[in-house]
Amino acid sequence: MPRTLGRRDFLKLGGAGLLASAFPYGATVASDRAIFLGRIISNQYIFDRPTEESDRLVKLKADDVINVYEKLTLPDQLPYDRNWFRTDGGYVNAATVQPVQRRVNRPLTEIPATGLLGEITVPFADARWYPGNDAPIAYRLYYATTYWIKGRVAGDAGSVWYKLWDDLLKDYYYVPGITVRPISTSELTPLSPGVADKRIEVNLTRQTVEAFEGERSVLKVPTSTGRMFPRADGGWDDFRTPAGEFIIQRKRASRHMAATDLVASDGYDLPGVPWVSYILWWGISFHGTYWHNDFGRAHSHGCINLRPEDAKWVFRWSLPVAPYGEEYVVGPGTKVISFVEE
Repeated sequence: MPRTLGRRDFLKLGGAGLLASAFPYGATVASDRAIFLGRIISNQYIFDRPTEESDRLVKLKADDVINVYEKLTLPDQLPYDRNWFRTDGGYVNAATVQPVQRRVNRPLTEIPATGLLGEITVPFADARWYPGNDAPIAYRLYYATTYWIKGRVAGDAGSVWYKLWDDLLKDYYYVPGITVRPISTSELTPLSPGVADKRIEVNLTRQTVEAFEGERSVLKVPTSTGRMFPRADGGWDDFRTPAGEFIIQRKRASRHMAATDLVASDGYDLPGVPWVSYILWWGISFHGTYWHNDFGRAHSHGCINLRPEDAKWVFRWSLPVAPYGEEYVVGPGTKVISFVEE
């Protein structure tokens, strides 16, 4: 039977790189040998070896931050057990670890009247209903999520807070300016703007997204599309991504997705979903995903989940072009073919 060590025992074994979420913004004393940091998405364990059949060394809580020294893919194991990260003292299953960095930013001295787009660059930052660390928390904002910055406010001890617009709540909350990186116009210039013959193929069997210019493949990445979900009454809810031919109809660089979105289940409340490109009016879209790292397996409630950097590429490459500063743009745009292999 697997043995479980307590947190104190684990630290004695050399797990000093393990970070508690009490540190501001997931702060870390990351080793120089780490290739990136990992934010724990949901409770899991550090294992003695890269398999869940091995000994459990310590339990990790959601929003703990760890050093990641190596990525491993073990194709001979079951799909849920294939991808692992090596960390201090052992291994963690990569499916519930978001790769993150911790980069603090110099806040801007002024914000344009029309606002600008920003990206969270730390493992997490708590947004509050008014500027100040003693204010009630509105949401915890996660690495790679995006928000519209609508202003800046001076806080205590010379701190700067950004005023963020929430498109679902139709309200504002505030986050420390050092946690948000303003996105420049150059980052959102269209990719291959002179190419007319573009299409995206979504292989629902192999769980891949592939972009073509003519017959030339220019991007192929793993995705997580929709699946069947069990109900409490023993039945099933069908959230599989539909097969067929579509076009990208509209785009948002940031979207707060919650239960009011028809493709979301009860309990979903996901602010700052980045780089959203819709193919169906009721909500099916390509978008960046920060609540799992299990790409290559069906996972969603209908949407086409991508790593944030891949969703940003699709957002820039596909039509319609989203002009910088526009919160919302309508198509018609690039053809999308979603299919199941025979």
